[in-house]
Amino acid sequence: MKTITKGEAGIFYDFVQPELAVEWSKIADKVGKEEDAWWPDVDDTLSLGNSYYRDMKAERIQLYHAGAQKTNEIYTKHLFDFKIAMVEGLSLLRHPDNPNTELPGIPRRSKLPGPNGEAYWVDLGIHCVTRESRGGDQPHGDYEGLEPYPHLMFSEDTISFSMVLCLNCPPEGGGLKCWPGRKLGNILDDGVEELLLTTTPEHFHYKPGSLAIFDSFRFHQVQKAKLTEAYPVRMVGVMHALYWELPIPHFEYWF
Repeated sequence: MKTITKGEAGIFYDFVQPELAVEWSKIADKVGKEEDAWWPDVDDTLSLGNSYYRDMKAERIQLYHAGAQKTNEIYTKHLFDFKIAMVEGLSLLRHPDNPNTELPGIPRRSKLPGPNGEAYWVDLGIHCVTRESRGGDQPHGDYEGLEPYPHLMFSEDTISFSMVLCLNCPPEGGGLKCWPGRKLGNILDDGVEELLLTTTPEHFHYKPGSLAIFDSFRFHQVQKAKLTEAYPVRMVGVMHALYWELPIPHFEYWF
């Protein structure tokens, strides 16, 4: 199977069986309603439990850390197989100097625990769009999860990836545009407009069971989902990963 390294992007169709992905989406919908765990964003996106980016955007970052342990428990209790599949996705990531070496994944919660060992970071998450009026995001890079290590936002040596597992989506729309080239966090205004206007993005069409992986420093944009009565939701699993050399080479993951 193809792997992904620094600067790259790709999609793996049937990473999990489509029927299983759809079943996970139904479990997530049911659990979210029963546990009152669908958190609304400032737009019409929902997150099953806490999400660092969404909670930051909604100015409730303290609730992210306060609710991280409960969110992790929801996934472990109700969606454990989905969690295992997302962690297995880390096996497709590679350091460019060691393209044949699979590296272990270590959750951020175990590297940055609370004073009594409690989890302040979520392992993974699910986003759900339920309105047809939902538009795509603005083109952006995924920098916000590097906040505990801000210098890494500005380093060409940083190796970070975003992973999106489609659980349920309509046949049209809801995929991803991903532009070539990496943009560091401190040069956002330097050539971004030119990048978007003069380069051709890759288009990733999502299907249930497909796993998209891309370098987090590549600009990308979620496309509007054409939701209908027959296809009422766009639901995806999300995880981020960051390469570390020590204490052993590994990918730290969180959401």
